[in-house]
Amino acid sequence: MKLSEKISFLRKEKGWSQEQLSSKLAVSRQAVYKWEAGIAFPEIDKLKKLCKVFNISFNVLMDDEVSLPINKEEDSALELINEDEKNLVNTSEVPD
Repeated sequence: MKLSEKISFLRKEKGWSQEQLSSKLAVSRQAVYKWEAGIAFPEIDKLKKLCKVFNISFNVLMDDEVSLPINKEEDSALELINEDEKNLVNTSEVPD
């Protein structure tokens, strides 16, 4: 899932408008629109703020291989993200 799709999905899951998200990040609503449309890319400081606002890791936000649920009936995005991060930690451990 692309960054633009993740921003849009997570914003909508929180029930926020583009205006509300832009206020939390101290950017214009147009900036959020451009990020979600894939027209522009957030600067690094805004990416960090997005991670804090959505309570996700930078790796989850940036990795196109990590998808968030599209169907609202599935588990919440945050639960899946936390599970994905646990799996990454478990699979990266090297046996003695």
